[in-house]
Amino acid sequence: MSTFGIFAVASLGVLLAGTPPPEPGSPKASPQMRISAPPDEDRSPAAARLVDAFRRAHEARDVQAFEKLVEWRDVTAVMRQHARESFERDLGQPIQAVQVTPADPEEAHEFTLDSVTYRPNLAPIRVLTVWYEIAGGDWSGGVQKTSYLVGRAEDGSYRIAMAAPVG
Repeated sequence: MSTFGIFAVASLGVLLAGTPPPEPGSPKASPQMRISAPPDEDRSPAAARLVDAFRRAHEARDVQAFEKLVEWRDVTAVMRQHARESFERDLGQPIQAVQVTPADPEEAHEFTLDSVTYRPNLAPIRVLTVWYEIAGGDWSGGVQKTSYLVGRAEDGSYRIAMAAPVG
């Protein structure tokens, strides 16, 4: 799935499944990510803070803590609700791996839904990918992943970018 698709998926609260996580310390590109070489994992302090805060919010099952990781500027109530529902759905699954990698600068991040055009409310510079263990080894091979576009907020921190209507 392209980053555009990941953006639409994360923004609309639909889960992307079936890609195993990379081995610790050596990230591998999934065929769905459409990249020619393995991405470089971002190990910057900003990325580490985002990963740590995401893990803490997930472990505490704290939707409000998750919401603090998101840039909500210009996001509609419907998109906000979809993001909450997606996070709440993921709370029931243990995290297997979390990774921040560069966003594809060539990827288009705009989509139209019900005649409204949306684009990220922060310029996407990274992708936060979270792999979850799925009990029972269902059709996804026991792994599910959710990916979020990430941008830099005014305070310099990384935040999850959301779909916001254009204009």
